Amino acid sequence: MFSVLADGPRRHRLADGTGADIGWIRGRAIGFRGFRNKSDVIAAASAGWRSLQTQLRREYASWPPQVVDWERLRFVHDGAHEWVSDGRIPLARMLRMPRHVEDAQAESAPGPASAHELAVEFVVPSWMDEGAMIPMAHVLRNVLAPHPKRPHITTRDC
Repeated sequence: MFSVLADGPRRHRLADGTGADIGWIRGRAIGFRGFRNKSDVIAAASAGWRSLQTQLRREYASWPPQVVDWERLRFVHDGAHEWVSDGRIPLARMLRMPRHVEDAQAESAPGPASAHELAVEFVVPSWMDEGAMIPMAHVLRNVLAPHPKRPHITTRDC
């Protein structure tokens, strides 16, 4: 199960079947938290971006196709945000977020647990309204479900 809960004007909280926060919708950004490392972020950004582009082309026939150089994906900092990009096309932002308290306690690895987890955030075109954002969040969640995340966020939560 996957829930989208209102959290203010143009803001929603995304939750899994247990009610745990797994993401957000804020304005024109849709984000998902709980990635373990940068490789997972790149994989999620790639899969999510492809899905987002497919949905945009399906809904808006004039949406221009973009050709990404998948072999050149890396992190690019624009002064404000860190993006997964091929150097020309930004796919998604990577964010470092405070780790949930229950996640830090559940860490079984010896040594100090990181106080942060990674998140990926997709920015949609400015003309998309809230009515389009919620279905897009569902599409992105279904695409990202197979990618590594915290153990309690699995494909059965979709």
